[in-house]
Amino acid sequence: MNYFEFFKLATGLDPFPFQVAFHQRDRIPTHTLSAPTGLGKTECLVVDWLYGILYDFENTPIRLVFCLPMRSLTHQTRQRVEAIVKRLDRPEITIHSLVGGTGTAMDRDWLDAIDRPCIILGTQDQILSRQLFRGYACSRWEWVIHGALLNNDVRVVMDETQLMGVGYLSAILLQQQRLEKGCYGRSELILCSATLDVAPIPRTLKYGECKISQADYQHPIASQKLGMHKRLHRVEIGVDEVAEMAQVVVEQHIAGALSLCIVNRVQDCIEGAIGFSLLRSCEDFGGLWWRLRWLRRGLIWMRDRCLRWLVLGRVLFSAVAEPGEMVLMRNVMCLC
Repeated sequence: MNYFEFFKLATGLDPFPFQVAFHQRDRIPTHTLSAPTGLGKTECLVVDWLYGILYDFENTPIRLVFCLPMRSLTHQTRQRVEAIVKRLDRPEITIHSLVGGTGTAMDRDWLDAIDRPCIILGTQDQILSRQLFRGYACSRWEWVIHGALLNNDVRVVMDETQLMGVGYLSAILLQQQRLEKGCYGRSELILCSATLDVAPIPRTLKYGECKISQADYQHPIASQKLGMHKRLHRVEIGVDEVAEMAQVVVEQHIAGALSLCIVNRVQDCIEGAIGFSLLRSCEDFGGLWWRLRWLRRGLIWMRDRCLRWLVLGRVLFSAVAEPGEMVLMRNVMCLC
């Protein structure tokens, strides 16, 4: 099976030119991938690795590691990776998460997959600390095991590098050390971002580049994504006129879409949600508000519920956290 057929089978879509170019890249251990958000960088990376595992195993690292700056991005990326693996019907390729603060035990099954292909997704604190042999949330007696598995025979993807701070430079220096000192199998590093900055990459580290080309702008589907515009309109509303803002949002709300309102105070959030409830004019319109507090268990429930609201099309009204408060959720109320 060629790569075009494999990509179609894995995603249900034909690959864009930049995704094909990435698959056909020179096999330099370090690469950059720069493409706008929503164009399919995750699918590009996952399908390319899966194709290599199935059809070019000798030249493909056995582990694919996604290092992301936030837990929310890790959860979203895992869902997309699971969908691809499921479409290919490859249960032997396991998926694991290294994410703290979820209230559940850390995934340890990947430690038993030393000789089997697996995909590991985690936040940069969990991934980089293990690569530095100082793994967070694991026994110090296991540091060498975690470090060995994440530094040898691995392809590390640093996604959304613009949000990583010093983690971005740390990943580059680690890759440079692996190439200079040597490791078992292949050690590859892929740096991804819609606004990639290559300045931190030292001149002594050779790397390949893959980015949007003219062929993508001429592609019938990719060109539509690349040419989309986001327009901003200024609306004059008083600081305390929450009801007036609710009226404006009701007038501008598009059925089946999401209208997101973020205010500074919890009281404004409550008044705005009540205003939405009183002003709603169709069955598609509803309101949801939350106050950010301390209840940890509300996080996963709220995340899943918000995803359902995004699909149905609702107005989401949120208050930012008060000074000194943790950004967690409590006191959820629905106005339907």
